[in-house]
Amino acid sequence: MPRLAAAFLLLLVGCARTGPPRAPAQGPDRTLLDNVRATGTLSSLAEALEASELAETLDGPGPYTLFAPTDDAFASLPDSLRSRMLAADPARYNLLAYHLVPARLVPSDFDGRDVRTLNGASLRIERRDSVSTVNRRPLLRTLPARNGVLYVIDAVLMPPGAQE
Repeated sequence: MPRLAAAFLLLLVGCARTGPPRAPAQGPDRTLLDNVRATGTLSSLAEALEASELAETLDGPGPYTLFAPTDDAFASLPDSLRSRMLAADPARYNLLAYHLVPARLVPSDFDGRDVRTLNGASLRIERRDSVSTVNRRPLLRTLPARNGVLYVIDAVLMPPGAQE
């Protein structure tokens, strides 16, 4: 009987240590998709990516650079555009693919050049007063990933010809 009590006690201690489920970890050994999912301020982007075929791309080998709009950036979109981002709409892919460059861009690449995105349009990357920008929007945070790099930005970038 003492063995049974000891086993039960160990089981209880083990369960107490696990606690509630933890958010997925982020870091340079994780994929871009993992890092988006694990960053609390990117849940709208994570939801839009999950609803598109780009989630699989960002979980693949890369390399990619993702300019990741915050939840506040998505919230500032007009209602009609925000609802199309989460619905099965071709505009969603076009808009999300405009935030994705099929190359790993590092700070020294922000030298005043245009880079082609996955949707075929170009973004302008440059450095102004020691601040790296994309289409004149500052990069707020950098998260390296196994398959690229994620730069958090404060706006949803609009591809040329996109209707707001």
